[in-house]
Amino acid sequence: MALILGECLLPYWLEKREMNRAFFARKMGVSRATVTEWCNGSQFMTLEHAFNAADILECSIHDLYRTKYGSR
Repeated sequence: MALILGECLLPYWLEKREMNRAFFARKMGVSRATVTEWCNGSQFMTLEHAFNAADILECSIHDLYRTKYGSR
């Protein structure tokens, strides 16, 4: 069984922390377009980005995506 990443919960955390995408992108050192791709699910964060995002948003790395176990 593999862990499967589902919906990105980054929009929830940005709203909860009252942080806009442009500010978050600057803190992460990525473009706003990259943040948008993460938010809409067209691209996954790298592990390094996920750890940095969790640190900035003061949440757990596990809080950034809905996950489930299953076969690919």
